[in-house]
Amino acid sequence: MSVPITVCADAFPSDEPFQCTLRFRGPKGNEFGQPIPISIKIVSKLSEPAQKEAEPTKPMSQIELVKLAVKLFDSMKLERSNFDKCLAIVTKFNGDVERAQKFLELQEKE
Repeated sequence: MSVPITVCADAFPSDEPFQCTLRFRGPKGNEFGQPIPISIKIVSKLSEPAQKEAEPTKPMSQIELVKLAVKLFDSMKLERSNFDKCLAIVTKFNGDVERAQKFLELQEKE
């Protein structure tokens, strides 16, 4: 048996696997059989080169990260209480503004 699983295009690679459980349902929606636990780990996007092939990027200084966070914060017109969150996300992605912006947009939708 095969179960197709699609990962969202906006998903970010993570070191920790995502835990979920598959369950079978009958025609009336009732569950049957044993739950099947699975772990899914997103290692890289298809459009990006593999992490091992890419050269390691030099960590940005805190001043550069703060400048980028301010720029992103202003361009996205976030609430004042979200600046610390914005800075943390820019730091997490080591100054990759595009990835940080996508992540913040996903957070705003939730």
